[in-house]
Amino acid sequence: MTDADIDTQWDLHVLRVQMTDGFLQGTIDPETYFDFMAQQGYEPEQLMDDAEENLQFAIQKGLKIEK
Repeated sequence: MTDADIDTQWDLHVLRVQMTDGFLQGTIDPETYFDFMAQQGYEPEQLMDDAEENLQFAIQKGLKIEK
């Protein structure tokens, strides 16, 4: 992987983090978020499955969940 490839991947990562944060904060609607993530190669169904698994893990561990 070249330095340019690494820079590109990093920039895409930062954009995904920003979109995810906006979605979680409620400033980006679900349709926009899932469309964006699908364009990035992530299937919305898999994202929802992963979120559900993470929530169940947190509940089982007794972790405090805040909005």
